Amino acid sequence: MTLAVPVHALAALETAAQLREAAEIARTQAELGRQRAAATRAAAEAEYAEARQMRSEVQARPRYHHAGLLQREAKVQETEAAVLDREAERLVSQARTAEVRARVFG
Repeated sequence: MTLAVPVHALAALETAAQLREAAEIARTQAELGRQRAAATRAAAEAEYAEARQMRSEVQARPRYHHAGLLQREAKVQETEAAVLDREAERLVSQARTAEVRARVFG
């Protein structure tokens, strides 16, 4: 004789699984965001190097300006990655809560 698992418990376990999947996606996006920020910073450094090679200040200024914009963009990307990390932690916490509900229901 097998005991039937209550529908509420199964639903809570499914919720937990979906929340954990969402957390994993958020972690992946955060890592990609950090990689993107690193690439953007490298592009900024290349832009600075190009600006330093310019013979004319008039030609160099747009490069310096663009490099500064890239640096700020990289900072935004790093901040977004940190937000995604916190979002993943929140989702895992919610998954744990759903698992507790499943034990209570089951």
